[in-house]
Amino acid sequence: VCSSELLQISKVAANLGTVMNIDSVIICGGQASARQQEKLKRTPQLIIGTPGRLLDHLSRKAIDLSHVNKIVIDEADEMLKLGFIEDVEILIKAASSDSQLILCSATIPERIKRLAAQFMNDPQTIFIEPKVVTLDNIKQSVIKVKEGAKLDKLCEILEQEQPYLANVYPRDTRNIGKIGRA
Repeated sequence: VCSSELLQISKVAANLGTVMNIDSVIICGGQASARQQEKLKRTPQLIIGTPGRLLDHLSRKAIDLSHVNKIVIDEADEMLKLGFIEDVEILIKAASSDSQLILCSATIPERIKRLAAQFMNDPQTIFIEPKVVTLDNIKQSVIKVKEGAKLDKLCEILEQEQPYLANVYPRDTRNIGKIGRA
């Protein structure tokens, strides 16, 4: 299934692609495989996808990765936790032997180090120090509410506070459409 992060990356890639004349395609579960195969026939320069669906297309010979010269693996440590690292290895092996590999990871467990050593020449580690975020102007609150009353309470707070901007992060999207009608 396409995660919100993958969809966000795809949207940015499409916008940049329009300006830079780069055709991109998103390949992930939850979408019709046949439709994705049609998009792959256009031979896009940029493919954004999940390991499982990319492997599916690879096994069907709907995608040829032998000419891929750049691979970016985002959230490599999460791929490891979720059990996708072997799938990632298969995909890397299917790419050109001289492809450039970039692994992005919040943590670098031993298995990720081994992956880097196996597929990279002289891998370099770049650490990015987090910037200190000041929250002086941000008010954060925790309010305990029964399950069935959450939407009403949210609407009540928004009406009472009338914030200029507000971010609401629901655990899931089941009731998100009801906010506009509340």
